[in-house]
Amino acid sequence: MRPSTRRAMVLTATTALASSLVPAASSAAPAAPAAPAATTAKSSPGFNLTVEPLWSGVNERLTVIGELYDSKTYRPLTGRSISLQARNVGSTTWRTVARPETNSNGAFSVSLTADRSKTYRAVYSGNAWYTGRHSNWERQTAKPGKWVRTTAKPVATSNGGTKVTGRITQLVANPTRPLRYVNVHIQARQAYGTYWFDAGSTKTNGHGYFGWNTSVKPSACYRYRAIYKGNSNGWAAKSTTAEWSNCG
Repeated sequence: MRPSTRRAMVLTATTALASSLVPAASSAAPAAPAAPAATTAKSSPGFNLTVEPLWSGVNERLTVIGELYDSKTYRPLTGRSISLQARNVGSTTWRTVARPETNSNGAFSVSLTADRSKTYRAVYSGNAWYTGRHSNWERQTAKPGKWVRTTAKPVATSNGGTKVTGRITQLVANPTRPLRYVNVHIQARQAYGTYWFDAGSTKTNGHGYFGWNTSVKPSACYRYRAIYKGNSNGWAAKSTTAEWSNCG
């Protein structure tokens, strides 16, 4: 017989003997309370924010657009209350400027006036299933000057890449007055991405048109932003976002 088996038999016998010497209890001891069930961990939502135009003239209208969604399934989170906040450039104090609610696509839109340069963010307080989350910050630059119109559109190139095309002109002019040979900055953001990154730059031609090429395929569904930052000749800044029509 192995030592471990012999030791187990001795312990069993000793336990049985000890039990026979203990008087029987009048009643069974109450059962220990069950351990509480483990709390289900909350999910962290995805949240992004875009200000359009990101650069503008003073007193132009702005549109702030946000998207709230499940970060794992990309399912839109509908009917959620959002606090849109802003703070002046140079300040540390956030102020709530609107309280929109997400629609059936998990999106919201707020119209504001660019009275000065500000930073914007959106805040979701969370619920029983999702943790609270704030979006990325977007700094909107408002400069004085003659208002400008900027257009942008992504088109597929023959080599499978993407070309962002557009034009920059004076907003109110008859006939149309193009802004010639001015710098245009291009930013890009991945589908469901939170942050924009600098992708490149180009210049307008003699008629105010521009074109910027990238090898990124249209199927990647990147979003692009064309930014004109104004100049010293009295022209205000302007930017616009370009999206693929077949990308949700």
